Amino acid sequence: MHTGQSARIGKPRGILTMPRRSVRVCVRATIAGATIGLLCIPLPARAGDTWMPTSGPEGGAVLAYTSLEGVLLAGGRGGVFRSLDEGLTWSGPLPTFPRGQVVSSMCVSQGDIFAATFGAGVLRSDDLGDTWVDVSGGLPSARVTHAFADGGEVYVISDRVPMHSSNRGRDWSEIVLPFNDLATSIFADGRLLLVGSGFAVGAHRSTDGGQSWDTINVGAGFVNHVVRGPDARSLIAGTSITGVYRSEDDGLTWEPINNGLGVQPQIQALFEHGGVLFVGAQTDLHGIAMYRSVDSGGRWEWMNQGAPMDMEAYPWTFGAIGDTVLAGVEGGAWRSTDGGALWTEANRGMVTTFVRALSTAGTTLFATVTNMRRVYRSDDGGDTWTSSGEGFAHGTRTEGLLAVNEDLVFAGTDRVGAFRSDDGGQTWKKINRGLPEFNGTAGLQFRRMSHFVQLDGAIYVATGIDLEFITGQQRFENTGAGVFKTTDNGRNWQPARQGLPIITFDSFGDPKFDPVTGLGAFDGLLLAGTFRRGVFRSEDGGQSWQESNAGLPRAPVTPSVTSLVELDGEIFAGADTFGQFLPTLYRSDDGGRRWVDSSNGLPTATAVNSLAAAGCGTLYAAVNDDARSLFVSTDFGRSWQPADGGLPGRRTNVLASAPGVVYAGTAGLGVWRNGAGVACDAVKKLIARCTDNGKLTAKVKSSLPPGTTLTLTRNGEEPHAIRINGKGRGKTAWVNPSGRQQVCICECPEMCRVARCP
Repeated sequence: MHTGQSARIGKPRGILTMPRRSVRVCVRATIAGATIGLLCIPLPARAGDTWMPTSGPEGGAVLAYTSLEGVLLAGGRGGVFRSLDEGLTWSGPLPTFPRGQVVSSMCVSQGDIFAATFGAGVLRSDDLGDTWVDVSGGLPSARVTHAFADGGEVYVISDRVPMHSSNRGRDWSEIVLPFNDLATSIFADGRLLLVGSGFAVGAHRSTDGGQSWDTINVGAGFVNHVVRGPDARSLIAGTSITGVYRSEDDGLTWEPINNGLGVQPQIQALFEHGGVLFVGAQTDLHGIAMYRSVDSGGRWEWMNQGAPMDMEAYPWTFGAIGDTVLAGVEGGAWRSTDGGALWTEANRGMVTTFVRALSTAGTTLFATVTNMRRVYRSDDGGDTWTSSGEGFAHGTRTEGLLAVNEDLVFAGTDRVGAFRSDDGGQTWKKINRGLPEFNGTAGLQFRRMSHFVQLDGAIYVATGIDLEFITGQQRFENTGAGVFKTTDNGRNWQPARQGLPIITFDSFGDPKFDPVTGLGAFDGLLLAGTFRRGVFRSEDGGQSWQESNAGLPRAPVTPSVTSLVELDGEIFAGADTFGQFLPTLYRSDDGGRRWVDSSNGLPTATAVNSLAAAGCGTLYAAVNDDARSLFVSTDFGRSWQPADGGLPGRRTNVLASAPGVVYAGTAGLGVWRNGAGVACDAVKKLIARCTDNGKLTAKVKSSLPPGTTLTLTRNGEEPHAIRINGKGRGKTAWVNPSGRQQVCICECPEMCRVARCP
């Protein structure tokens, strides 16, 4: 191209993570001050350009167990894990199992292991889980909820249809039930079949392998579990609303056996081992808990010695190997070697957690996970983790996080309010004075608190989406209570919501606000993203708010803003468009007054869950998609490319950044990281000088580990990667600089030096 004027390269736009571990630098090309495009130059890959798993947080939902030849397998949200020491330690997820698949049930049939999944049908392994083959051909759906084996016969429930295979899953045939009923559970023993009724009429019983059926009354609700009891002909059934039943005649007649389980216990898990019966249930006695019976159900005993009391979640399953019994719960694996009298946590090496929130303070990372009343902490980039729930009440489910520093941390919950730790997460205290309660699905409860920010010494918390019973209107509605503010670290909270959108009033005249789904703080400015009414801004510390939706679509929906971050003076808003084909990312260069589409390259109609700024003009976006969940922009949000290299094919819920590293909290495989991280306080000196031979040199002196990579820029241009040597030093140079030159370290943006060149 010839224009009569020379082209010069302007402001660089960062470093891009590429799927094949290649990296490029993109810079603006300008002529006479006018931008004519971007010039992108490939560079060698840096360390940290792909995602790597951290070691936690350990635990997560375990939905199935099985064992074979001394090998114990556990399945759940994170795939399949394996233990060679009866659950003391785990390895996995097993790499040959389909990535991102949730295991619902497992069984063993004549040396084969069968794994049912919620999205990949049924898989079979004949080598203790080393390799797996798909045996789903002929099933009505890839969603399979139950797997049961009786000798060489394998039974599964696919899309609520019972299916049977006699040849290792190569062929499947439907088990046709009376009235074309659907199935909730299945049990087989020779010619005896019992199938729970999807019409809630008890169970269907066959003594001729399914040729003919009788419908049997087994209490009210659904029969979700049937196991063989301690006696040869006894069967035990667990129901959805009327507890446990026993049959002494192979399922022909049933009687309730709920002594010790309270009124209408809801059975979630049922198991027999060594003459002991185990159930996981919700009861009016102890809420969600585990029980055992040593007398065939004559009396049930609450198992509370060491049992997982710190989660508001059902025990999903039980299993056994040798004399060891295992419970699978939302928080992971628990084991007992004395028939259930005493339980210990058994999650070492098992990372299948659903991460809800992340927050960083320097090099310290904090995390919360689904259904756990704990906050997790790592001081080494996720290599090791500690956790504590001391001070949280039973049933507390932690959600939002804000680490003000390594000691002062705030945590929000979904029903119990807000908590503060003054010792880095070791202990917690409730800080609810001034926070609102409401009439929700659990009665009088506190609002969901998922977003905290800090601005000018004050802490702000947003109240999120809650289903509230509106007095006087006799209906439930999604509501919020706006934003609240504290200037004394949570000892007292005051409303900071004047001007936020009110959606209705109850009969007492109390306003109900549109829930706040995102909250951001930027140099004297607060922005609140709402569920249905866009963005609101405040320049007076939350005393007043104004609608700020210029540029956002209003039809067919107004996007629900989920995440707000700042990068190089621009604010970015990630959004959920409720499946409508609208942009899901917007940016503003005037403090949120006006917005423009910034979603070029992002999938349409797929919500942005979280955003994180990573320095050097780089921005990450997590989208609500298991197949491709993470994208990166290296041109300040103008375009996006996939950046999920190494990620396990699970949705990314939340992102957080620290110097030199970005963290991704996944939906079932814990926390992952991109980059090694940089301790900026270990950078002792940055020197920038202009030399007589026409160069700008930059030198770093530090106590950083050898091999640490830093990225330096001059006037925001020409990023150079330097590697710290064994003496803690690194250097680079630029050719032919002129005028004022500001050299900065991308990973430590406050570390800058100025030199003046001729």
